[in-house]
Amino acid sequence: MVDFVCRYTRCRLHACSMSITAMLDIAYKYVRYCLQLCSALFTHTSAILYTYAS
Repeated sequence: MVDFVCRYTRCRLHACSMSITAMLDIAYKYVRYCLQLCSALFTHTSAILYTYAS
């Protein structure tokens, strides 16, 4: 019985850590995508402003 509980707990912890890792990975990709989008927009806007200013 104790062995089963230990194995079950270890399995749950592993699943939990896996899902946390997956969530962090998704969050990282999302943030990176947003940053790329923002930098692209910023570059684009700067180019437009520079064109109008000159």
